[in-house]
Amino acid sequence: MSSNSAGASGTGSTEQHTGANDLDVVMELLADHRRRHVLYCLRSSDSALDSETLAERIVDQDDHTTEGEKRNIHIELRHNHIPKMEAAGIIEWEDDGIRFDGSETLIESYLDLAAELEPDVSFR
Repeated sequence: MSSNSAGASGTGSTEQHTGANDLDVVMELLADHRRRHVLYCLRSSDSALDSETLAERIVDQDDHTTEGEKRNIHIELRHNHIPKMEAAGIIEWEDDGIRFDGSETLIESYLDLAAELEPDVSFR
């Protein structure tokens, strides 16, 4: 009865973000289209992006959203999606915004696969 969850590390653990290489965590993160779109944006950006810019890019690139939804998307990013991705260790806050930090984790391969399976997404 062993669990492989990110929160199961011992008190002596030096690894702060264990979720980035946990398959269950990766699948949960990629299961939501907003999080995938954020990751596509961040991964393709040369600089850090703030959450408002991410919301604008999602509205601009996602055919399923409208300009009127931008405020709700921004709130959803700030209070739901960004904290989950940060907790997993695949994004990090910098002075000028958020940067993708999952290039050497399991999520990179699955994000590539998701991008191939979503041909209508132009964040790449």
